[in-house]
Amino acid sequence: MPATNFLIVSTVGNPKHPGLPKLTWTQVKLMHRSGIDFYSHTFDSHAYAYVRPEGKTHDRLEPMLMGPEHNKTTGHVETEQEYIRRVKGDLTRADQILRNEIGNRRDILAFPYGGYTQQVLGLCRNLGIQVVFTVKPGIDGPGQYMGYRVNAGGMDNNPIALVESMKHAESLRGYSKAG
Repeated sequence: MPATNFLIVSTVGNPKHPGLPKLTWTQVKLMHRSGIDFYSHTFDSHAYAYVRPEGKTHDRLEPMLMGPEHNKTTGHVETEQEYIRRVKGDLTRADQILRNEIGNRRDILAFPYGGYTQQVLGLCRNLGIQVVFTVKPGIDGPGQYMGYRVNAGGMDNNPIALVESMKHAESLRGYSKAG
């Protein structure tokens, strides 16, 4: 069964990253050779931060791609230019590393926590990112830019229920290969 995994690229093989041990590049390469695809879940933007989302007048705790970051410790608020440079730098770095490590030729992104703005979508298009995913569940059709996803990454996920939900969704789309 084909699968896709979205990596927070800075965590791969990084023993200093907090939490459970993450995949190593050796493991990623082995799984990639067996048919599993790996794409970007950003380089290191999978976090919440105080940001000022588009059209808002006050800072809110949001996924950090959502707007200029306000560092509450230093008081610094990113300028629009700093924000754009941060987002473009993060997304570009993740895709370059994935290209170097496993030879990715497609740039695909799953937004951390599903958080994005129209400005971020524009940046993604300008960077050549071909497909983006939110956290909305579903099965995709051909040619979609904004994709659905089946989130299989939870530690409490029931694998049998997950497979059954994918089979059900597949049959609704007419893609079932079962006889």
